Amino acid sequence: MEHVVAKWTSTFLRLRSGSKLEARSCSRATSTTLLLAAAALAAMRPLARCVLALPPAWQREPASSRSRCTVQRASWPRKVGLRVAGGLCPVRVNNNNNNNNNSKNNKYNNNNNYYNNNNNNKQVSRRSAGVAVGRVAVTGRWGSADCDRTCSQDGLSRLEDLATSLGEVTGQVEVEGWVRSRRKLADKLTFIDLTDASGERVLPTVFRAEHFKGPLVVAAAASGDPAEWLALAAAPASQEVSAAQRFEAYASVLRPGARVRVLGEAEALFSGEPVLRVRRAVLLCAGPDLHASAQVLFEVCRGALDPKEAVDALGLSDGLPALAELCRDLRTAGACDSVSELRRVSPATLRALESQAQLRRRALPQAIRTAADGGGRSLPVYTGILGSGLEVAAAVSAAHAKGWAPNPPTGSVADAILSLQAAVLGAAALAVVGWVQSRRRFDGDVTVLGLVDDFVATGPGLNVQAQGPELRMQVLLHPLSLAEAYGSTFDQPGSLGSVARLRMYSELCSTGSRVRVIGIPSVAAGEGQQCIYAVAVELERCNWKLQAVLRAIEYAAEGLLPSPEAARALQLPEEVGDEKNAGDALAALDATGRRWAAAEASRRLQGPASRMGHLPDSSTMALAALAKLRGAWAAGELEVAAEAAPALRPGRAGSRWSQKKRPQIEWVAAVVERLAASHPAAGTRPLRILDVGGGQGHLANVLAETFGPQRVSVRVLELGRAHVERGRRRAAGRSLTNVSFLQGDASVACFDEPGQQPDIVVALHACGVLSDVALGLACRYGAAFCVCTCCFRSNPELQVGGVEAHEWLEVPPEQLDALRLAAALTGDAATATLGMHSLNALRAGAVLRHWKPPPQTEVSGGPAAVAVKLSRFPAVYSHCNFVLIGEVCAEPPVLETLCEAQKTLQ
Repeated sequence: MEHVVAKWTSTFLRLRSGSKLEARSCSRATSTTLLLAAAALAAMRPLARCVLALPPAWQREPASSRSRCTVQRASWPRKVGLRVAGGLCPVRVNNNNNNNNNSKNNKYNNNNNYYNNNNNNKQVSRRSAGVAVGRVAVTGRWGSADCDRTCSQDGLSRLEDLATSLGEVTGQVEVEGWVRSRRKLADKLTFIDLTDASGERVLPTVFRAEHFKGPLVVAAAASGDPAEWLALAAAPASQEVSAAQRFEAYASVLRPGARVRVLGEAEALFSGEPVLRVRRAVLLCAGPDLHASAQVLFEVCRGALDPKEAVDALGLSDGLPALAELCRDLRTAGACDSVSELRRVSPATLRALESQAQLRRRALPQAIRTAADGGGRSLPVYTGILGSGLEVAAAVSAAHAKGWAPNPPTGSVADAILSLQAAVLGAAALAVVGWVQSRRRFDGDVTVLGLVDDFVATGPGLNVQAQGPELRMQVLLHPLSLAEAYGSTFDQPGSLGSVARLRMYSELCSTGSRVRVIGIPSVAAGEGQQCIYAVAVELERCNWKLQAVLRAIEYAAEGLLPSPEAARALQLPEEVGDEKNAGDALAALDATGRRWAAAEASRRLQGPASRMGHLPDSSTMALAALAKLRGAWAAGELEVAAEAAPALRPGRAGSRWSQKKRPQIEWVAAVVERLAASHPAAGTRPLRILDVGGGQGHLANVLAETFGPQRVSVRVLELGRAHVERGRRRAAGRSLTNVSFLQGDASVACFDEPGQQPDIVVALHACGVLSDVALGLACRYGAAFCVCTCCFRSNPELQVGGVEAHEWLEVPPEQLDALRLAAALTGDAATATLGMHSLNALRAGAVLRHWKPPPQTEVSGGPAAVAVKLSRFPAVYSHCNFVLIGEVCAEPPVLETLCEAQKTLQ
C-alpha cells in the first residue's frame, strides 16, 4: 500500500502502486474520483507510475479541503481517458522499474518530465484544453497520438560516444550538446553540428521537415496580446501550428552557441557519412547574441515556440511575466514580424536582451564561444595538400634552428616564385609582398593565401582568366608555424607569435588586401605547387569592403594590430590618428564613430583595382561628355545644424539606425527648416509637406513633431500597404494630428484640388526614377523640395509627368543607361561618384526647365521661381549622398552658365 501526495505547490499526483491513496490540496468529490481512477490505472500493471494533472483552479483551494479514500485493485482497459472539466486528462504510464525520479536538480526528471523510458510506452489519452500537465500545459509538447519512442534522462546518451560510434547505433537515441555550426539548405533541410564543451568531438545531425515529429500546439494566437497567452499558461490553446512552422522555428533558434537536446536515430547520407536524423528537439539555452534572443522572441510571438521553453532558454529570472513584457514591446513596436525589425523596440528591451545574452556568453565554454563568434561557419578540413602538419613543423623548426637574417629582402611574387624553384625544405626565410587574389580557410586555424603581383577584381559581369601557378604563390598560415611553438626569439614585425595573431591575419588577409609575408620555403605536396609557411605577416593595405575595414579597426582598437600597421593599411588621415597613436584614437571612438571611420576608410581604399563589376566604354564616354555639366553643378557637402530630434529614439551605438538612418533624418529636417523659413507662405498658414515614398513615416513624424501643427501638416505618399498601416499606428501612438498617410503610386498622384497642393516635397532615399517623380511633383505644383537620391537603376518603369525618364531629362536612353551603370558601380567610389554627380546634374537642369509657379498663389508675392542647389550630406551616413535642394524665391536665377554647359549634350 503506497501513497500519492499532491503538494500545494505542484500540479502533479505521483502514483506508485497499491490500493490506499492519500490526497492533499485537493477538493470536493473530484479528488475522490481522480484518486479512484489513478489507483485503477496503477493496477493495470505492477509498480507502474502514473502522472496526473489538476486544473489550476483546484490548486487554489484551501488546504482544509481534503479527502481520503481506499480503493481495491481492479482490472481496467489499457487506454483510459479520465473525464474532467475541459476534456480528457492526459495520463502517462512508465514501466521502467529502475527509473530514478528523485533527482531535484534535473528539470527533465521532475515536473518538466518530457520523456518516458519504455519502448512500449503508450500515450493513453489525447491532449485537451483546460488541463495543465507540467510543460505540456503550455505547449502539449508530446501530446500527439503519433508518438515515437522516447527515453528519460537516465537514457541520455553521451555525445562523445555517439560521435565515435554513430554508424553502429540502432534505434532512437537522445543526446544534449552545443551547436557548433549550422548549414541551412533550402527551406526544409538544415544540418547542425553538435559538440561537447571541449569542442573536440562533433556529432553531425540533420533536421528534415518531413521527419520532424511531435505535437503541433501553439502557445497562443499569434495575433493576440502576450497577456492572453500568459493567462493561458496553465492551459494549452486550441490553435495548432504546422509541422513546417515548428521545423522553421527550431532551424532558426538553433544558432551557433545554443544548447539543445535532440531525439533521433542514425542514418547514412548519400556519401555514406552517418548523421543523427532529428525527430524532436528542446532548446535548453539560446545563442549568446542579441539576434539569437530576438529569434526566440519572434518564434514565441508567432506561436511556434513554447513560452516556458523560451523563458529557460533566455534565462529570464522573472519567468513568464518578463517574457510577456518583452513580447508585448515587440508587438507594440511592430517588430514581431521579422527579427530584422528588432531595432524598433525600446532601448529598455534591447538592454534587457543584451544583458541576458552577455550572461549566456560568459557562461559558455571557450570552445563554444569561439564557434559562436565565428558565426558557426562550417569550414572544411585541411588535407595537407600544401604540406602536412609534420612537414610544416619540420620546415619551421629547421629554419628556427638554423636562423636567418633579421630583415630578409622583400621581393615581388614573381621574384619569390623564381627563388622557390631552387629552394629546399628548411631553407632560409624569404619575404614577399603581393595582393591576396584568393583565400581558403580550413578548420583548425589553417588558411591558404594566393598572392599575385597584379590583383584582378572578380564580380558579376567580369570574365577573368584564372592566373596560373607560375603567377600565384601559395602562402600557408598554420598553427604549427607559430614562433611560440619552438621557443624561438624570432622577433619580426607581424610575427605570428600567438594563435590570436594567426586568427587576426586569417581574417584581415582577405581577397583584395595587400600583405607582406615572411615565410619558410617548401615544395607543396600533391599538386606540385610551391608555397611558403608564413611565420610573419604584415597588412600593407586593407580590403576596401566595409566589414573588413571594420574588423581591422576593431583589432587596432584592441591593440592586437599595431598602430603603424593600422594607420598604413587603413590610410588613416592625420586627424584620425598617426602611426604612433592610431590604435588609441580608434579605441576612443564609440561603436557609431568606428563605423563612420570604417565608411570613410572604405571609400579611400577603393579604386579601379577593387572594382566589382564591368564598366563599359559607353559609360566612360558618357561620363567624359558631362564633365562640363558637372562643373556647372558643383556638389559640396552642405553643413547644417542638424540637432537631435526628440521624436527619434536614440538607438544602440553602432547600429544602422545610429550610424545611418537617424543622422540622415536629422540632416533633412534641418534643410526643411530652411526651406520652410524662406517660403513666402510661411507664417500665414501651415505649410503642406509631401513625403514621397515616406515608408512608415520616420521623417514625417519628426517634421510634424518638430514644427508643430501651427507650422506644417505632413502627408506621406507610400505605395506599400503594410508601411502605411504601420505608419498610421506609429503616428497615432505619438498623438500626432498633423500627419496623414496616403497609399498610392506617386507617378500618377494628383493634388490639383484647392488646399491640397504641396508647398514642400521631400524624399529621403527615393530609389531610382522615384527621385525624378518626386522632383516632377515639385515642378508641377511649384513647391520647394529636398530629394535624396539613391539606387539609380531602380524603378525604371515609372514615368515622370506622363513621359519616360529620359524624355524628362532630355537625354538619349542609351546615355542614361550608361550613366546609371556607372553610378551603381561597386568597389570604385570615384567612378560611382562621377556617375551619381552626372545624373543629379541632369535632374537639376530638368527642374529649371519644368518648374512652374503654383497655378493659384494663396498669398500675394507667392513663389515665382526656384533656386536649385546640388549638395551632399556626409558620406559616412551613406555612399549615396547626393541631395537636390530647391528653394522657392521671388526672382528667377541666372541660367547662362547652365545653358552653356547643356550645349555639350547636343
